Parts: sequence; C-alpha cells; structure tokens
Amino acid sequence: MAFVLDYLPQPELKQVTGLNGRYYYNPLTEEKFDSVTTVLQRATDLSWLAHWKAKVGEEIADEITKRALIRGTATHHIIENYVRGRPDYDKNASPFMKKAIRGVTKILDEKVSVVYGIEMPVFSRHLNTAGTLDMFCQWNGVNAIVDYKTSKEIKRESDISNYFFQATAYAMMIEEMYFIKVPKIIVVMIPEFDYPYFFEKDSNELRNDVEKIFIQDRQRENQ
Repeated sequence: MAFVLDYLPQPELKQVTGLNGRYYYNPLTEEKFDSVTTVLQRATDLSWLAHWKAKVGEEIADEITKRALIRGTATHHIIENYVRGRPDYDKNASPFMKKAIRGVTKILDEKVSVVYGIEMPVFSRHLNTAGTLDMFCQWNGVNAIVDYKTSKEIKRESDISNYFFQATAYAMMIEEMYFIKVPKIIVVMIPEFDYPYFFEKDSNELRNDVEKIFIQDRQRENQ
C-alpha cells in the first residue's frame, strides 16, 4: 500500500551515549535531554536482569542481547523502508523475518493512512527528555504514535508497561512541539516465531504516570 507521506519539520538532535546512558543534544540551543529509555530504565527495578545474567552466564547473556539488538534494528529498518514505499524493502531479510514483516505490513495497510514522521526525533522541555519515535501517523483516521517492539516470545500487556510509558511520552512531546493532539498510542509487538499483534491505548490513560516518572527523575538528578 502507498501511504500518504506528509512529514512534519524535525529538529536536529544528536544522540550521545555517555556513562549514565544515552542523551540527546540540541546544537542550536545547546540543550541536553536524557533519552526516554534511559529515564525509564532508571525508574525500573532491573534486579531480574542481574539474576538472569547470573543464571545463564555473562557470555551467553551478552550473545542473546546482541542477537536481539541486531534483529530489532533490522526489523525496524525493513518496516521503515516499507512505509517509505521502497520496493526492495525486505530484500536481505531471512524467511522467518519476512514472515513476521508481512504480518506487520498487513496491520499497517489496514490501519495507517497518513504518515507524519518516521524515525522522528522529538523532545520535551517539560519532561526534560528526548527520543526517536518509530512512526507518527493517522491510525484509523486518528493521530497516533506507533512503536515497534521485537521480542523472543509473545508478551502480555502487563509485561510491557514501559513500552506504553515510552509511547505516551512521545505523544506528549509531539503535542508540546507541534500543538497537535495525539489521542492514541499503538505498540506493535513482533515475536520472533509468531504472528505480530498490537496493543492500542488512549494516550490520556498514562499521562499522569509518565509526568510523575519524568519529573521525579529530574528532581533526583538535580539533587
């Protein structure tokens, strides 16, 4: 399907990875913003990660993490090329990945009409954060943030609260930057060996929680 590409003007933000995580730098204003994922990680209990690494061993854990990162990056790149209308978007994909991508493209063909941004840098002075959203578009005729997430297995809604916080933060950033309402957030899950599926939420549902997380993080960092 050919989507209507009506891109919004985008800020110039540079990603920098430091000792305390990733942050974004605006060369025009010389502002620095911690990344959305960095802030959410600081607010999350990651003790399970240490237990998992101890259980499987550092070497195996690193290999699994590296493999997941490669798959995630490749999947995002293929989907972006599809939305941009490039005919060879899945040229170098494996058979398993092509099957998963077909599931995603079917969802997008049914739901998405106009695309306002792909891999779009956004920031918020109010939340003191920045990030790169996967897609800002019209989903069933309503403005929405769409975020793609790859996984090894199928995940329940209760497993991915940070994904919803992240997408909600992006919606809040769009509204702050462009004065455009974003009523919906969509998280498209792409399991490695199963069919893609998606969660859809009202962007207002988690706004208070997101604001609390990011304001408290800023207060802690300023102490």
